[in-house]
Amino acid sequence: MMETGDSQQDLKAGPTNVTLLPIDGMSHSSGHKIQATLTSPRCRKFLVVSIKRLCIILLAVAAVVGWYFGTKSKQGNYGLFAHPKPVGGLIHLKESDESIENYMTQLDEFLEAYKEEKQATDKFIKCHGLMTCSPFVDKVCRFPLKRAGDLCVKGNTFGYNPSENQSPCLVLTLRLPQELRPIPFSENDTNFPVNLEEMLDIEPWTLPVTCQGNTPVDQDNMGEVIYKPMAGFPLYYFPYHGQENYLSPLVFIMFKGIKRSMAVTITCSVWASNFREGSYQTTFSLLLD
Repeated sequence: MMETGDSQQDLKAGPTNVTLLPIDGMSHSSGHKIQATLTSPRCRKFLVVSIKRLCIILLAVAAVVGWYFGTKSKQGNYGLFAHPKPVGGLIHLKESDESIENYMTQLDEFLEAYKEEKQATDKFIKCHGLMTCSPFVDKVCRFPLKRAGDLCVKGNTFGYNPSENQSPCLVLTLRLPQELRPIPFSENDTNFPVNLEEMLDIEPWTLPVTCQGNTPVDQDNMGEVIYKPMAGFPLYYFPYHGQENYLSPLVFIMFKGIKRSMAVTITCSVWASNFREGSYQTTFSLLLD
């Protein structure tokens, strides 16, 4: 900005000495005409206005970029995410105390913010039963972990019990950009996804979640998918207004009977009529040894 100010002062101070070197084919009279044009009051005024406009544009761009990344940093990246976080796209769990302990620690730390005592302040409000997007701008909808049942809890090693052939629970969380209002599909939508036909019985105020094997072999080996507390995200957790302590909704998933000693690649997706297909999905491989 100082350079701009100095440039403006120089322009206002008077004509700038411009030395024009003759170019082949250009007469001295032509060079003098160009020099006269560059040092004319009209040209100087044009340059000053142009510099001012450029500065305004740069400031506007900087403000937009700062707002975008400032907003993004509050909530993190947008999308559908799986926990524990895949390493190189792989969630690898072994039949060892160390592996089970590490798995439990990762999930327990992730779920810390969702514990009941953390949602006991007046910043949180009960939203269960709402059938629309949240009308609350400065409140956060509670997410009671007990609604997920007794299977996917720490006391039950989050479902992971190799000795009883129990598969582990994974957690999906959905993060949407600030102020985005998702619109659920209806039976009348012409672009209704074919693979959602089986989800028609889900509540209309819910964004359906599907988890499918990437190949026919993966589909055969992934077993039965169990969703808790339901196979979708309630609308009342959205839109996100930038509230402090906002909690993204969760869906616990278990692949009951998944084949062991084989990496099964799975893609989980969340669906809404105003989501571009594939924009809110996560793919990972699950390997149980």
